[in-house]
Amino acid sequence: MVMASLFTEKKIFAKEQVRFMKFGNVFEFFSLDNKKLGEAREEEIDGIKKVFKLTKYKQHFPFTVSIYDSSDKKLVTIRRGFSLFLSTVKVFDGNGSPIGHYKQKFKLLKSKFLLFDESEKHFADLDGTMIGWSYAITDIHGTKLGGLYKKFSGVGKELFTTADNYIIELENISSLSENQRKMIISVACIIDMIAGERS
Repeated sequence: MVMASLFTEKKIFAKEQVRFMKFGNVFEFFSLDNKKLGEAREEEIDGIKKVFKLTKYKQHFPFTVSIYDSSDKKLVTIRRGFSLFLSTVKVFDGNGSPIGHYKQKFKLLKSKFLLFDESEKHFADLDGTMIGWSYAITDIHGTKLGGLYKKFSGVGKELFTTADNYIIELENISSLSENQRKMIISVACIIDMIAGERS
């Protein structure tokens, strides 16, 4: 089954669609041989959210992002409420059952997130620098599970759009449950929305 590979591939390319007046983020997921694995779409954007999406306050507003397979079947939904400083983001499976949450932690000049599974067990950290746009994924013992790396795709695109591309790498995928892999892959879609999008 093709879409199972979205949560079993060791390397995934997450490509944000270029949108000059974007009211909602859209990411496409590809394998390294350019096979589309699915996409993530920001949803539930009403009139007032559209207005604030074009301002510097957009990073504080609630958001809902869902991940779909290539046949448009919902696999994961990610939700965050209104946030002034540090975010807590809840993650659900395609049927709406909770599978875990992310908790943002303050670190000077860094962006860090703690990942918890459906039983509230802290199983991984996402730790990176806001300058370098690279994030290490480690388990609670410090063993590297993978990484999230920003991929620059051209001077014009980076200067004149807010589109971002990421490479997601999972090195010890066998040590993770399916829901834990879903959470790690999902964070690529929302990292800028949590840590602070560029205006």
